[in-house]
Amino acid sequence: MKFVLNDESVKNSHGFYLKNSGGDFTRFNKNPVMLLEHDPKDVIGRWNNLTIEGRQLTAATIFDTDTEKGQRVEGQVNRDFISGASVGIIVKKAEYRHNEALQIDDVWVTEWELLEASIVSIPSNPAALRVKVYADDSTPVEEAQLAAHLDNIVKLSISNSMKLTNEALTALDLPPSATLSEVSAKVVALAARAVELSTQIDSLKAEQAKQVKDRAEALALSALVEGKIVATGKEDLIALATNNYQAAQSVLSAIPARQTYGDKVVPVSMSIGSDRDNWNYHDWKNNAPRELEQLRADRPAEYAEILKKTRKNN
Repeated sequence: MKFVLNDESVKNSHGFYLKNSGGDFTRFNKNPVMLLEHDPKDVIGRWNNLTIEGRQLTAATIFDTDTEKGQRVEGQVNRDFISGASVGIIVKKAEYRHNEALQIDDVWVTEWELLEASIVSIPSNPAALRVKVYADDSTPVEEAQLAAHLDNIVKLSISNSMKLTNEALTALDLPPSATLSEVSAKVVALAARAVELSTQIDSLKAEQAKQVKDRAEALALSALVEGKIVATGKEDLIALATNNYQAAQSVLSAIPARQTYGDKVVPVSMSIGSDRDNWNYHDWKNNAPRELEQLRADRPAEYAEILKKTRKNN
């Protein structure tokens, strides 16, 4: 009698689909045992002619009628009291696929190994399919742990599928044989380096901006001293020079410098000598008015000191 061991179009009671083309039947074909309810102590026969037929994986039964259980189960199958089959598998790879009809993500097992197939009394879905999942060491995965087990395999499958091209590996300075861990470590190191370089670039930009601002302020101060601008125009000139230094220079070059008395007046020798150091404003005004004007125009700091002495004496 032929049984359907798997129908890949039907979701099993564990909530996943089993892709027939992803099955590895090498070990099973060498030992195609038929168990009863996945109990390794109850070998009731063997399977024959394992075949993929469309969406179904089928096999024919050969019962061990020399055993009481084998003979009994064969009779129940022949009399249609039992019609359920179940595969025992090790899941190798899995992925989530979106179910548009139900708007959910289903698990599809895309690579797996068939260990055994059993006759079961209660199939878990309409296609008479029931699944027993084993870990890599062939120990059964408990029902309560199965969802987490499959989720871990999905994550591992996604991780292992992240293969880089040889060009990408060369760019990362890695050999073609580089493992995922080596690639991950390289990417983490490059990300850290990128942050470091970004910080350095920000620092250089800040320093460059400061230099531009300092140069603009120096130009504005020079223009103010030369009398080309007044104090209220200083900030506007700084803004212009910050954005376009050459334009600011061009503007200033068209403005004549302030004319000072030093350009026009011939210095007058003073006969008063060293007493001049103690002169106040009135002394300068009475004895050397032209030099006083020169001081006011060309050396404002000294002129301010003279005024200060005058206020003290008064």
